Amino acid sequence: MSFDLRILVLGQEKPSKFDTRIEIFVEMQGKLRNIVRPFLSEQNGVLYNLGTTQGLLFNAMELIDTEFEKTDKIPVWIKDEGVQSNLSDLFFLDDYREDLINLLKQMINASPKKLIIFWARYQCGDEEIFSGTMTLTEFLEALDRGEILFNICYIIHKDI
Repeated sequence: MSFDLRILVLGQEKPSKFDTRIEIFVEMQGKLRNIVRPFLSEQNGVLYNLGTTQGLLFNAMELIDTEFEKTDKIPVWIKDEGVQSNLSDLFFLDDYREDLINLLKQMINASPKKLIIFWARYQCGDEEIFSGTMTLTEFLEALDRGEILFNICYIIHKDI
């Protein structure tokens, strides 16, 4: 299994260069019609894939991780047990934690709307689950409390 970590910089028309040691690939730019997710496919921006390369394999396993145990942090609106089984606690690995935080700040600032969508996923079903908007500070506090989950998209905006 591998992990994907994708960040959609909303409203961005052209890819940016970011100051980071994390490898970044531009997946798509413009309207994301090639993604089989109803809400995401209607968004405009640049979709970045974050990770590292180990051997010939690029993925986010050096950046983020999970215990793959059933979480007690499942949002109340998710009733389907099949969907619930694909959700697990997400955490940033120590070696890249500060890099990820700095990169998220840079990406928010690169967005004309000051909005990004954070999407960490592993192989799961095709459900599209979004959390409401939060500031980057709120997102990081929720991450530290173990409330950020794999396979949920988080809409993050700049701190005021």
